[in-house]
Amino acid sequence: MLGYGPFHYKYESGREGDTFVVSMMNGAQALSIYIAGGGADGMLVETNAARLGKVSTGRGCIKVKKLEHLDLAVLDDVIAQALAERTGA
Repeated sequence: MLGYGPFHYKYESGREGDTFVVSMMNGAQALSIYIAGGGADGMLVETNAARLGKVSTGRGCIKVKKLEHLDLAVLDDVIAQALAERTGA
């Protein structure tokens, strides 16, 4: 797994940990891109799912079988939003 940007999370239950703002993993069936971030409207991946292209999405995960199916401009925008949340930019 390849990751970028530190992300510390803490649930209401008190459980907490560290991960990345953006990470990628090449699986057997698809490339998985994980993006940690969201706002009042929901998680960034969820709120942008329709714009990302022919991909499968979850709360914070994008799965794509062929890179050409993913709208890279939208992915760039979603990643920039996630990073901006962490840096306050």
